[in-house]
Amino acid sequence: MEDKWYKNNIQSVLGENVVFLPAPIPSKGLIIFFSAMNSDKEFDRINWFRDIDSRCGFSFLFLNDSNYTYYLGNDYKPLFHTYEKIINYFKEMENVGGNVFAVGSSMGGYAAIYYAFRMGLKGAIVGVPQTREKYARMHTQMNWTKAIKSTGTQWIDMDVLLRQPHIELPNLYLEYGNYPSDKFSAEKLIDIYKDRAGLIISRKAKGCEHSYFMSPKIIMSSVDFFMNEDFNKHYR
Repeated sequence: MEDKWYKNNIQSVLGENVVFLPAPIPSKGLIIFFSAMNSDKEFDRINWFRDIDSRCGFSFLFLNDSNYTYYLGNDYKPLFHTYEKIINYFKEMENVGGNVFAVGSSMGGYAAIYYAFRMGLKGAIVGVPQTREKYARMHTQMNWTKAIKSTGTQWIDMDVLLRQPHIELPNLYLEYGNYPSDKFSAEKLIDIYKDRAGLIISRKAKGCEHSYFMSPKIIMSSVDFFMNEDFNKHYR
């Protein structure tokens, strides 16, 4: 059973349950965690950052789409602008400027990339993201396909979105393995970033399972890299 040490930090914002862990003032930035489809965990990776020292001076916002609609909602109740307002609320409260990052795996990986480019975030750090309905159908169960279809017209295949020339590609750290749906999704993203000269750091693991791979060190190292001012001045 999950140790819900954070239960007193759960709050409802615009009808969505979130956990916000503030940083010492001033905050270096805001890191948003989009949870995956987990029946046993309410907020992915939250236990990794229980100790304030592990947060390295950043504020943390944990989100959970319990309806499994990829943080998109559906045609009856679209949710992008709801989560956008939630993120902006904590961003402005912490006064972090543009130092905002999105993290997620699987369903949360799609959301991290989606919100990173829709909101102009500084980077997305993702593992095994679902990016296209066709590849989701390769999963051994039908839950991904069912969830995607439940979003109605809110879902758009990620490769269709990111190939559009007017869209600025977000800085991206990507981890994946040999599980067919993950491999095809990741390779499609890598091709797009190569074709459009976007910044992507990719790491392929040897595993053949749908595993999340990413560690706290990888997440915080990626954030630190994307935060580097000299790097951003040179490549932007």
